[in-house]
Amino acid sequence: MLDELKKIKKRLKEKLNHLNKVIRYVQKQTNKFYIAILFDIIWCYLIYTMDIEEYRKLELYNSNHDQRKTYLNKFKHDLLKKLMYKKDILPIIRNKEKFLKRFENYIQREIKNVNDISFKQFEEILLKNKKIICRSKNSDFISSYQVYDATNFRGPGFVLEKIKNNKIYYIEKYIEPPKKLKEITDELVVINLVTMVNNNKIDVISSYITYKENDEIIRGYIDIKKSKVKGHLRDSNNCIYDEKVVNYDIPYLDEMIEYVKELAKEIDEIKEVEWSLCLDNKGKIYLMDACTWKNYIFAQTPEYTNKKIGLLPYYKKTLLKNKREN
Repeated sequence: MLDELKKIKKRLKEKLNHLNKVIRYVQKQTNKFYIAILFDIIWCYLIYTMDIEEYRKLELYNSNHDQRKTYLNKFKHDLLKKLMYKKDILPIIRNKEKFLKRFENYIQREIKNVNDISFKQFEEILLKNKKIICRSKNSDFISSYQVYDATNFRGPGFVLEKIKNNKIYYIEKYIEPPKKLKEITDELVVINLVTMVNNNKIDVISSYITYKENDEIIRGYIDIKKSKVKGHLRDSNNCIYDEKVVNYDIPYLDEMIEYVKELAKEIDEIKEVEWSLCLDNKGKIYLMDACTWKNYIFAQTPEYTNKKIGLLPYYKKTLLKNKREN
């Protein structure tokens, strides 16, 4: 009993410290009184079901009621899940073995599980490619992948040991990115496009780039109409990572949009899917992953939106319309 009380006290202290940090952060952004921000956070929780982090990330302290009510947050997204998919269908994209099988006609390249091949076969793959991408069986691509360069190891055995220790068993050749993407970073750049099945058509509702920098996941919002990265790059906490991005072009974006629309038709049992793609230096598109969308808060960052209007009206209109017509 005493241990439980200590744990509750510790969690409460952590939450209060977090609340205090957010309020201090908002004070710096707005010069509002501490107590006014506190009451506004409570108001947004009660009226809009926004938690503290959503309040900060969506910059609700700078928005009015008509804007706040349009934001799609975790609570509302969870409520809409039953209209987007059934849980028993999710293993198709959550289990990468099933994903690779379902989309083998699109993947069309050699991806091997190191546990299913001999050391000799692994050695041949490494000698042929020098640089390989490794990923997990069950985690999404961006959070699990690592790139290993054989020249940084004493031999193939050390690379294989590293792969097995990190439990990232699926391997494939490294994809050399185009020069345009190398202007952003020397790391592997993933282009993420989110599709929504809207009756007989497919909508692309968000697009952004993702890459790793010293194990930190960095995102940049893509303006689909201009095929450019818009605004600031942000880290996984949605904090500004870099100065405002200027003229970072995303090559072949129109082709990638058409590509994911075809992919979405192949798995229309799941209405909302985030697709992860890579481009090579010849413009070839590689399908890396598919998963349920988690970054809808990032996509609604006011810097990227039109008049601070969020995604909730679109979701309600599309999903409820689909339900009525089906």
